[in-house]
Amino acid sequence: MKVFFGFVVAFLSVLLPVASSANSCTAKKLKVRSVCGIVVGGAGVPIIGATLQLVSPSGETVSGRVSTGNDGSFHIDGAPTGGVFLSIEASQHNSGKWPLKVTGRTAAQTCKKPLVVHLAGCLGCGCGDWVGFGKK
Repeated sequence: MKVFFGFVVAFLSVLLPVASSANSCTAKKLKVRSVCGIVVGGAGVPIIGATLQLVSPSGETVSGRVSTGNDGSFHIDGAPTGGVFLSIEASQHNSGKWPLKVTGRTAAQTCKKPLVVHLAGCLGCGCGDWVGFGKK
C-alpha cells in the first residue's frame, strides 16, 4: 500500500505542474504605427459596440474611448508612441488588455495594417482571446 501511495504522489507531482501551466496566457507585444482594425467574436462575426482605449503600463488612460461600428471596425486617433496597452471591453465577453508598441503616427482613418481583436465569445474562457494582424 505504501508503494502504491508513493507512486500516486510521485505521479501527481509530475502531472499537476504541467496541467496548471497549460492555462497560463502570455500576450505578445505587437508593433503598430496605427491603432486600428476590427473586433470579432469566436465565430469571426464582427462585434458591434465593443469599446477600446489605450492605457499606459501604470494604468492611466492615454487615448479617447472608441466604440466599434456596425462592421466591428475601430480606429484610435492620436496614439502616443511607445509601450501602451489596448484595453478592450465587450458585452458577454472577457475584458482585457493587450500590449502594443506604437512606433509612429499615421493620418486619421489610415489603416494599412489592421489589428484583429478576437474575443472567444464567452465569459471565463481564458486564453481564447487574442490580438493579431489581418485583413479588415
